[in-house]
Amino acid sequence: MVLDEGRVVYAEKGRVSRLDHVIRDITEEKRALDALKQSEEKYRSFFSKSTNDMAYAMGTPEEDFIDINDAGLKLLGFESKGEALRTKHQAKPYVDPSEREELLAELRDRGYVTDKRVKLKTRLERFNEIAINCSGKDQ
Repeated sequence: MVLDEGRVVYAEKGRVSRLDHVIRDITEEKRALDALKQSEEKYRSFFSKSTNDMAYAMGTPEEDFIDINDAGLKLLGFESKGEALRTKHQAKPYVDPSEREELLAELRDRGYVTDKRVKLKTRLERFNEIAINCSGKDQ
């Protein structure tokens, strides 16, 4: 794919002196933009309001939420996304913090976790047993 850019250079009395053109290969830029668009669509789909499953993102296991969907807010008892994003220390929802450490160890070892059963508590101390599926990298 190429981008052709040109301009007219005028001489005295409005006469055309020359045409300058630059033809640039933009194949890699186009591929990068297409990949970015696909990634954004995948992200939007992942956090879709149409799912009843909690979906959330963290920058690293040590960081707090950087995003969470409506189902996650409901499951953990948050009033709003802003409240969830301001909450510190992701170990808080775990009834047994060692379950989180086991999950993170498995994630580090394998790069993903499938059907890991843990107990979480809401901010109002209600308990939910859930199955976690997660990936440590963009899948």
